[in-house]
Amino acid sequence: MIDKVLSLLLLEDSPDDAKIIERELRKGTVPFRLTVVDSERNFRTALEKAEIDLVLSDYNLPGFSGFAALAICRQQCPDVPFIFVSGVLGEEQAIETLKQGATDYVLKTGLSRLVPAIERAMIEVDVLNEKRRAEQLLIEREKKYRTLVTEINDGVFIVDNDGVLLYANESLSSMFGYDSPDEMIGMHYSNLMHPEDVGNASALSYRFQKEGFLPERLEIRGVQRDGGMCYVEVKPVVIRNGGTVGGARGVIRDMTERRLAEETIRSQKNELELSNKVLNTAFKELESSSEELMRRNEELVAAQNALIEKNAQIQADEQRLKEAQELGRMGSWEFDVESGGIIWSEQVFKLYERDMALGPPTVEEEQSYYTPEDAATLREYAGLAIQNRAEYSHDFQVFLPGGKRKWFTATITPVNDAAGTVRKLKGVVHDITDRKIAERRQALAVAILNTLNELKEKRETMREIILMLKRHIGVEAVGLRLHEDHDYPYFETNGFPDDFIEQERFLCARDESGSAVLDAGGSPVLECMCGVVISGGSDPSKPFFTPGGSFWTNSMDGIMTHTNEDGRLSRLRSRCKDEGYESVALVPLRSKTRIIGLLQFNDRRKNQFTPDLISFLEGIGASIGIALDRYEAEEHIKRALEEKEVMLKEIHHRVKNNLQLVSSMLGLQARYIRDARDVELFNDSCNRIRSMALIHEKLYMSEDLSRIDFSEFINALTDELARSYNIVSGRYKVSIDVRNIFLNINKAIPVGLIINELLSNAMKHAFPDDKSGTIFVELKKEDDSYLLTVSDDGIGLPEDFQFPGTTTLGLTLVDTFVKQLNGGIDIVRDSGLTYIIRFAG
Repeated sequence: MIDKVLSLLLLEDSPDDAKIIERELRKGTVPFRLTVVDSERNFRTALEKAEIDLVLSDYNLPGFSGFAALAICRQQCPDVPFIFVSGVLGEEQAIETLKQGATDYVLKTGLSRLVPAIERAMIEVDVLNEKRRAEQLLIEREKKYRTLVTEINDGVFIVDNDGVLLYANESLSSMFGYDSPDEMIGMHYSNLMHPEDVGNASALSYRFQKEGFLPERLEIRGVQRDGGMCYVEVKPVVIRNGGTVGGARGVIRDMTERRLAEETIRSQKNELELSNKVLNTAFKELESSSEELMRRNEELVAAQNALIEKNAQIQADEQRLKEAQELGRMGSWEFDVESGGIIWSEQVFKLYERDMALGPPTVEEEQSYYTPEDAATLREYAGLAIQNRAEYSHDFQVFLPGGKRKWFTATITPVNDAAGTVRKLKGVVHDITDRKIAERRQALAVAILNTLNELKEKRETMREIILMLKRHIGVEAVGLRLHEDHDYPYFETNGFPDDFIEQERFLCARDESGSAVLDAGGSPVLECMCGVVISGGSDPSKPFFTPGGSFWTNSMDGIMTHTNEDGRLSRLRSRCKDEGYESVALVPLRSKTRIIGLLQFNDRRKNQFTPDLISFLEGIGASIGIALDRYEAEEHIKRALEEKEVMLKEIHHRVKNNLQLVSSMLGLQARYIRDARDVELFNDSCNRIRSMALIHEKLYMSEDLSRIDFSEFINALTDELARSYNIVSGRYKVSIDVRNIFLNINKAIPVGLIINELLSNAMKHAFPDDKSGTIFVELKKEDDSYLLTVSDDGIGLPEDFQFPGTTTLGLTLVDTFVKQLNGGIDIVRDSGLTYIIRFAG
């Protein structure tokens, strides 16, 4: 069953066919998100930008083909399933598509096959991914094995048929006093043995070379690099390549301390025996030497006390070993190959939470603790250990009574008899549950944080996170409540029955009219345990609550009983209890000191939560709360900016209208003026006002309120001035060279007025007596400044004209505006008149 939302890409040029295919998909139970494209470019873009789980493609498309799409998909996404959906696919063409790498094909006349084909394709993808994970696990296990061999306290060795050392680990070199294993490689094993033991070893070596026989274990005296002696226990294993002996490998354990202790005990035993002899002699001489008898008796007591102390030391060592296994959550086991009997250490019983009075389980009973896959793997490794006489290890899940799960890792080591036959299997079981849980929680936290960092659409993101949490924890239902008006309704859920959601959607108490009930402070009166958590009423000194403000229980019987005794939770609803939920957890979503909602986890099974799981979920809840708070703040800023933009446009629009009104009023006033000079002054003022109005018009019509496209502005201004001065079309032309120049309003108004004055002067004075010519306007950016040039090829200025110093209003305004821009102006009188103005960018 597919339990994730599939991202499907459909390549189809017919919208009707695409709708039919989508409708067919919705008939199935597969959750999906469909993207439809109809061209090669859109197909490539979709593959690059989205994580596609499966591709559906028509066979024939205009200017493109299903085969070409298949080739592109196999190049960009080689593992994504590709299914042809076509109405014209013949048998030979269908076979060819499969040869080219297609996963399947479905005829449009048989779309009922589409959903099963998708499910089958996704199962194949899961199988492929599982195979890859298994390969990666094998690599990790090999690495773990190498690390174990390198770091183990016992020495590990490999020798060839002649007894030459091919491999040694750090522990072996340290045991024999060498600085590194490299110093030992190439040495003959006899160089590491006491001379008195070499003879026996040579006879054993001869039998090994002839018969491939080695004893299960042997003890020898080793010679260290500095000449010192050590006692070691060797457990060798023959290396066989087919039927040929290829050398030997094994483990060497330093037994020096134990041998010294044994020799001490042996010496003490001899002393005890000697004391007994002395005692017998003392009894014979009792009459003649009573004082000597007392002295000997004291020596005997002292020897006995020493022996007792030594035995106590040995027992203490065994107790420390037991405590070390308990601390490390490890235990040992043995399996008799012939009888099938199993022996567990006390710690293994504790790990499996099994009563020791029941004894170890049978092989069949033990298999019931594991998944079918893990049980099969353990059986396989046991067989391989016997067959290959090699050690194997495996990580697996253990399912205990009451629904509890653990993770163990176990080693399987063969034990040979003197003839080299495997008689037993033994090994160590290690509880790695905490490590596995930490790894899975870390992966989940990283996935959720990555999803929150990319939060764009709130509902889709929360739906995805809820699904992640549900899969990780393994509970039946997960819900998310968020603040809305005076309540905290469900924002997103997964797994709750529809009638449960409908009845529990809101938390705020309602009056007879259905309105929300508020307390004296104006806050909503929230019901149910959800309301207690959201309102911050959690009391960690009480049962079921945590210091982080969460509520959780593994049995609703407990919480209902406590509520009845306490009376504190008077507004508690019983809907979760009535629905049959036993395990319930409510985790607040925090942003700084505020609670903005909560996560709810429900399951009909008991004992689904632990304190460390709740603590982990509180951290997740804080991350979600902060992310949602940030999202709402960003959305608020976006709305505020949009409102500000609308307001600025309205301001510019009104300023433009008011300036046009002033210009119109001046125009009306000018009709009553008889003096031509005064009329001209009025018209100039109108032109200046229209120039500023034009700037505000361009601003409120622009997508960017902070700057104006000056190319459009100058063209519009030229047309306005031409109409104002009744310029006959064709008398002269205006050449404008302004490209990609954008100015903000602080520069746009003075620059616009400068251009207005200089263009007005040129239109009025440069071409008298109906002469023709050209007016040039150029505005460009040079480094960090702008260069404005307004010129004409008309009659130019009078010879006695001086600037500055002129008394004309227009040029006085130009000079004022240039200074306002922190710029400078130059006048060139060759071949007409040119104004060159430079101002800061």
